[in-house]
Amino acid sequence: MEPVHPYNPKDPKQLKHKPTLSAANVNRHINEFLKTDATHMWMIDADCEVPPHALCELLKLDVDIASGVTFSHKEHNRTSSGRWYPPARPESKRSTPWFKFYTAKEIFGRVVQSPTPVGTGAFCLLCRRRVFEPFHDSFTPLRFRWDPPQEYSIDLTFWKDAQMFGFTAAIHGGCICGHLPEYPLKRLETMEW
Repeated sequence: MEPVHPYNPKDPKQLKHKPTLSAANVNRHINEFLKTDATHMWMIDADCEVPPHALCELLKLDVDIASGVTFSHKEHNRTSSGRWYPPARPESKRSTPWFKFYTAKEIFGRVVQSPTPVGTGAFCLLCRRRVFEPFHDSFTPLRFRWDPPQEYSIDLTFWKDAQMFGFTAAIHGGCICGHLPEYPLKRLETMEW
């Protein structure tokens, strides 16, 4: 059986591709995490501000992967969190799988979790250790990867892969994270939804 994640760090074609480099960087941190005895890995992007209650709220969800919610850099009504709709419509130019991104009103204050297939970025991603550990000899351990001809990020592919492997997932609409520079937490506190 073919490995699920065909990333080859020595392939010059893959090394020139920015998303492939991004995946390799995240995977390097995952491998370092696995050298510890920690039970969870919490990934926070450099341009993300997390509210003080975020970690506790994500842990309470008791799922394998969890995240808060943030906005794209371009607009304050569309979040970077969405629902996974397999398969994409053939006429759609979007990635496969296709994600319908939640608006602020659709997700704020809600928790969306398995069996609803969800996805978001890795800006505030909490993962149980078992997500990254080998679970069968026929499969490489779950990691971030670029999945051409994908148009979205490596993050959404990770969420898709994790749920396809049976890991539980949730997005917490009560953990609204700042996305710098456009949406710092102080600005989000004053916005009306």
